[in-house]
Amino acid sequence: MVVAVEADWSGAVLPAERQGLSPDVTDTRLREFAAGRNCARRALASFGMHDTAIPVGRQRRPVWPAGMVGSITHTVGFCAAAVASGGSHESLGIDAEQSRELTSSERRRVCTPSELANVRHGYGDLWPIILFSIKEAVYKAWSPLTGTRLGFHDVVVEADAATGAFLAHVSDRRLTEAARTGCRAPAEVPGRFSADDLLVCSAAVLPRDEPFRVR
Repeated sequence: MVVAVEADWSGAVLPAERQGLSPDVTDTRLREFAAGRNCARRALASFGMHDTAIPVGRQRRPVWPAGMVGSITHTVGFCAAAVASGGSHESLGIDAEQSRELTSSERRRVCTPSELANVRHGYGDLWPIILFSIKEAVYKAWSPLTGTRLGFHDVVVEADAATGAFLAHVSDRRLTEAARTGCRAPAEVPGRFSADDLLVCSAAVLPRDEPFRVR
């Protein structure tokens, strides 16, 4: 994973990437977008791909070069990108959030009752935002494979606070929906998370050498 430095936030946006932005894009949005693309280009350079454009595709997803998979995330003051070879990974998704306590309505929207009842030792009021971040990362890994969407309650997360590992279980309804498109939809998505007083980070990873369980 590559984390943005100041030069990334003020770096260039390539013409093929700029086409995915609104003509009246705000300066804040342009800085976030530039940071993400420049991080991603630095990550791709480690695979020998230099100055590679990463356009905006369907559902606003980044379009990665052939043979590569990746993910971009940004929140206030932080941006990162991760890439991997498509030969070794089916998909991946990363997410970063500011550490904060969710409101009661946000908790109900994001978390299932069982998840809320199972607050992990050591995280307390941060547990709901951790679940939010995990589910965002899972969606980013799921969507490119299936072309379908996931709601927050379409995913139930089991997590180990001691190791930072998680396993996300996708609902039967969404698996059935994805199966109708002919996709190999993962029923479970593994990954890892971390959290401190400033930032929550999550990564969902589907390695190609560990076939994922499908419906």
